[in-house]
Amino acid sequence: MGVRSDAFVCLKNLAHDEMPERLKKMLKGGYGASVHLHPEGAAYVIEGVKWYVDEHQELRDLYAYLDTLGLEEYLVIVACPDYPDSTEGDKGEWLDNPWGACRVITVRIEFQSFSY
Repeated sequence: MGVRSDAFVCLKNLAHDEMPERLKKMLKGGYGASVHLHPEGAAYVIEGVKWYVDEHQELRDLYAYLDTLGLEEYLVIVACPDYPDSTEGDKGEWLDNPWGACRVITVRIEFQSFSY
């Protein structure tokens, strides 16, 4: 068993158009991504997966493809509730993406109130 994460992968149109079909199928089929299209590009939203780049060849292939692009052409955010401040797996700099995707960390206090 391992830690599960959510991942957000977005690419500008040209980068998405040139991305190998096997990587698109891997994100949709293998990782169950929902695809959100926008006139500027495409976003893949993935929930509750084991996103281990060092262990999964298909993820290594995705990151190898991303390495051929300029950093401003894409953004990958990996959010793990067990390690909220970890940026392992994050890559790219399309910070003004139309989905407004960014890392958000929140903290709150929970307690049970008792009345006597």
